[in-house]
Amino acid sequence: MKRILVCSDTHCGAATGLTPPAWQTTELQATLWSIFRGWIVEYAPYNSLILNGDLIDGTDARGGGTEQITTDRLKQCEIASEIIQGIECNDIHIVAGTPYHVGNSEDFERVIAGNVGAKFHDRGFFRVNGVEINCKHYISESALPHTRLTPLAREILQNRQWFLEGTEPLANVIVRSHVHHYEQIDHDGCLGFITPGLQSLGSKYGARICSGVIHFGFLILNISDKGDVTWVAPRAVGTTQRVESLVL
Repeated sequence: MKRILVCSDTHCGAATGLTPPAWQTTELQATLWSIFRGWIVEYAPYNSLILNGDLIDGTDARGGGTEQITTDRLKQCEIASEIIQGIECNDIHIVAGTPYHVGNSEDFERVIAGNVGAKFHDRGFFRVNGVEINCKHYISESALPHTRLTPLAREILQNRQWFLEGTEPLANVIVRSHVHHYEQIDHDGCLGFITPGLQSLGSKYGARICSGVIHFGFLILNISDKGDVTWVAPRAVGTTQRVESLVL
C-alpha cells in the first residue's frame, strides 16, 4: 500500500496562511498550526507528497499588503519550504498554483521546489500501483451549494475527452484545489476530489465578498498493491473560528 498526502492552498505569507511557529503573530495561526501538525503525525508515514498549488500568497497587490506577514515572496518561499521540510517524505511534487499568488511572470513555486528537492509540474500525471492520478490546481467555483460537484464532474468528463484525443492518460483519480472546500464524487469510473485548503478564515475578501463554506485540511489517498483506493480528508470543525454576534 502506498499513501499519498495532498496539500494545497497554504498561502504562506498571508496572515491567514498556514504559519510555522517562528512566523506566527496570532493565536489562531498557532491553533491551526497545531491542528495541522497533529494530523501530519497521526497519518504518517507518506510515500509521496503532492503540493497542489498556491503555496505562497504573493504580494497582495489588490490589498496593498495589509493582510500579509511579509510581502517578500522569497521569504514566503522560506515559510512554505519550512512546512514541507517538516513532513517526512522523500518523493515530493509541486503543481503550479494561480499566477496572482505564485507569480505572473515568475514561478516562485519553482524556488520552493529547489529548496526542498521537489519536482515542479504545470499539471501532475502520476501512476501509483496502476492507478492514474490527474492533478491540477485550478477548478471553477459554483455559487450554489447544491451544484458544487458540477465543476468536478466536468473535470472528469474533460479528461475523458482528452483521453479520446490521445493526449492524456485516462484518470482513475482526479484532484483539484483552489476553492478551499472539500468535495468528493465517484463518476464515470473516476474518483474526483477537491482538496480543502490550509488557509484560515479571516481575510477581507472572504469576509466581505464570499459566502460559501470553506474547509481547513488536506487529503490522503491510500492505494493498495491491487489498485484499490481509499481516502481520508481530515478537516477542522467546531468552534476554532466561530463568529459571535455583537449584542446591541
